[in-house]
Amino acid sequence: MNKKLESMSRKELLVLARVNDIKGRSKMKKAELIAAIKKARKPLKELRKVESDLKQEISKKIEKDHIELLPQEPRTVFVNWEITEKYSKEGVLKIIRQEDELLNIPVNLSHGKGYMRIEGSGEIKAVIGYNRGRRFKEIISSEAIILPSGKVSSDRTLKWANVDVEKGGYKVKKEKTKSSEELEKERERQEKEAKKIKYLHFPRQSD
Repeated sequence: MNKKLESMSRKELLVLARVNDIKGRSKMKKAELIAAIKKARKPLKELRKVESDLKQEISKKIEKDHIELLPQEPRTVFVNWEITEKYSKEGVLKIIRQEDELLNIPVNLSHGKGYMRIEGSGEIKAVIGYNRGRRFKEIISSEAIILPSGKVSSDRTLKWANVDVEKGGYKVKKEKTKSSEELEKERERQEKEAKKIKYLHFPRQSD
């Protein structure tokens, strides 16, 4: 590349200098133009190297076996998986809650993704493997997730935590919320109080 620059005419170098947005190029001599172009090209080389390294890192991560289980809404989850090792057997995807199998379907072992309808709620996980005789051979399993319930909870307890950043601890707090009946009674009470205040008469003060 350096020889190519050296072999160029000043006019050609000026075109390159304009492409690289080099300031003051019209006043530069040939040697100065070559030096300025080399300097301008260096950050681009570094950027391309960073891009190449990032692509290689992403490629390595993609090649690793993985399975993700994500809650989408009540009774619906999304599963995505990839297994690099080749298997001749038919794959099986299971959704498990504790010891119960909520779902058991045949899948492609190498890769796949899709939405699954799951009844119920609670902590679940996805497992992929294959059947060997009457036994199931697990290949990979996901982290456990909490599948939200589609029903309105009867528990009206609010929970939150105060985190102490300096000490590294936290304290969980709870507070009961009011029911709809209690809120309606409170609203009626406030309306009555507002009416009383509206019709209050104060004696006029004399000057």
